[in-house]
Amino acid sequence: MTPALSSFWVSVGRGQIWVMGDHRNISVDSRKWGPVPVTGVVGRVVFVGQGSDFTALRTPRAFVSAGLAPADTRPDVYLRLAFTALASIALLLLLTIVGITGSVIRKRRSRRAAAARPLVEPMYGVYRIPPPRDPADP
Repeated sequence: MTPALSSFWVSVGRGQIWVMGDHRNISVDSRKWGPVPVTGVVGRVVFVGQGSDFTALRTPRAFVSAGLAPADTRPDVYLRLAFTALASIALLLLLTIVGITGSVIRKRRSRRAAAARPLVEPMYGVYRIPPPRDPADP
């Protein structure tokens, strides 16, 4: 990446940060606004994406040991993604098993009900509807 086309000099005071854009020649960043107060920072960058690649950002250990930043206690982004993928696969597998089991149970019940009580019984060429069964009779 080429450096900025215009030269500049700045002194950042206590409680301020300097912000630079990705595309130095066209970014509207601290070169235009000046230093940004730390109180103006709303969140923390977790990862940076470019196309299909992304990079998880962590607080460097040198910053923590020098007392410049607190220790980064967030779980790793890749670990979160792996856990989410595994949970999704497990849920999909569970839903598949429940669906197949329900389908098999419904089929068996319908077969048993059809075999237990025929709708029409043949009797010498005459079809008659059988009387209702006694619930006590197995």
